[in-house]
Amino acid sequence: VRLQGFHGKYLWAEDDFVTVSQDRDGTSTMASLWRVEQVGHSQRLRLKSCYDCYLTASDIPCLGGATGKKVLQTRPSKLDCAVEWELVVVDEITVKLRVEHSGNFLQANSCLPPWRSSVTHDSFCPEWSLWKVEVVDSPPSKLQVEKNEKALLALILALGQVSSLPKMPPLYDGRIVFYMVAEAESEVSDASHWHYVFFRGRSPDKLAKKLRKEIDVVDDKSFAVCIRHPANSSKLYPLHLELPPGTSPIYLVVLKSSS
Repeated sequence: VRLQGFHGKYLWAEDDFVTVSQDRDGTSTMASLWRVEQVGHSQRLRLKSCYDCYLTASDIPCLGGATGKKVLQTRPSKLDCAVEWELVVVDEITVKLRVEHSGNFLQANSCLPPWRSSVTHDSFCPEWSLWKVEVVDSPPSKLQVEKNEKALLALILALGQVSSLPKMPPLYDGRIVFYMVAEAESEVSDASHWHYVFFRGRSPDKLAKKLRKEIDVVDDKSFAVCIRHPANSSKLYPLHLELPPGTSPIYLVVLKSSS
């Protein structure tokens, strides 16, 4: 992917293998390309530069009166939370990247002193934490950029390993709930067509109500929201407990019959 900051410049990996900066020329070189690595099954990700270094939230303060701490390229011997960024979706093509341990966001700073187009993790200016996502086709030599509403969704689907591209809602608020619809438990498989909704809160009843509306179910008796057994994906259990805290995606099965 490429990430274009609030000031129109791209997140840029300098060839010293350490510095991260911004540059307007984001399409003619590999320095603006970042490879996405998923962290488990969460919305956390790592970004790797063309120099095989990770985008890292350091503890080094900025100099010259600028707020925030430096963002660097590093090759740590052990991958930890400093190289992990939580994906926060703002709209169809815009995200924020949050540092989990500090709550700060990846920030593209102004060209004016004391920032001078630096990249930090900070909470100084919320607008500077907005990044437009451009998904780049591979191989990189073609550099065909998908600049439409599917770009961000392609990133989300790559993280969630979901096989389809449904219409993207205008605003992300809460967590992503992926679900498949089946008439019977025997129809459930990983090859099934996945849908998704955005849901805020932890109530299983409110989520079930939202899903009933999404798939247009009138009869509650022929409707069940289920979770799959972690060790045996063919076994389903009704969803009765509250959803886990946080905004990590969840995967559900909706049965449209009394089975």
